[in-house]
Amino acid sequence: MLAAHRMNATLYLNSGRLGAAGRLSWTQASAFAAAGTEIGGHTVDHVNLRRASTATARREVCADRATLAAHGFAASSFAYPYGAFDARVESIVRGCGYTSARTASGVGGPGQPSAEGMPPRDSYAVRMAPAIRSSTTLAQIERYVRKAERRGGGWVVLLVHHVCHRCDTYSIERRRLGALLDWLAPRAAHGTVVRTVGSVIG
Repeated sequence: MLAAHRMNATLYLNSGRLGAAGRLSWTQASAFAAAGTEIGGHTVDHVNLRRASTATARREVCADRATLAAHGFAASSFAYPYGAFDARVESIVRGCGYTSARTASGVGGPGQPSAEGMPPRDSYAVRMAPAIRSSTTLAQIERYVRKAERRGGGWVVLLVHHVCHRCDTYSIERRRLGALLDWLAPRAAHGTVVRTVGSVIG
């Protein structure tokens, strides 16, 4: 769907789950990367890093990045599982070699800025729009983008967790995702473009 719209995205992977039954395979991850999708880290086993010991958190983050690198992915972007982080976790992510890390909220909602800055105020706490849920309408997602456009631009980070028919709270149907990409594509003529995290941070 991304390729059909000449767009790329960032795919955050848990290396410990790749290749398991019902999960993305390493071959599929390589195909995404070959098509221009950025592969980022998301820990080995999707642990809450704020609750983990320093040793466990470091192992989850660094081993994940090392495994991705061993499979040919130069992961530079990271996503905190559950959006959970603090200064200690930020330091671990930076120490493991990542150049950015995404949180799970911070822009687009009531009382929040319309978009993350470019560059972001903190590359290890990149703020995003409210996560897309199975109940999120296309109109709601469009509002996040239009709000940023009206207020001077910036970076609207959209999180699509699963693409399926209501298989999870944080999911979007293929039809709705297609409609979103259809809506976004012509906005490039007005300066609104879809980019990977690494290309924005870089």
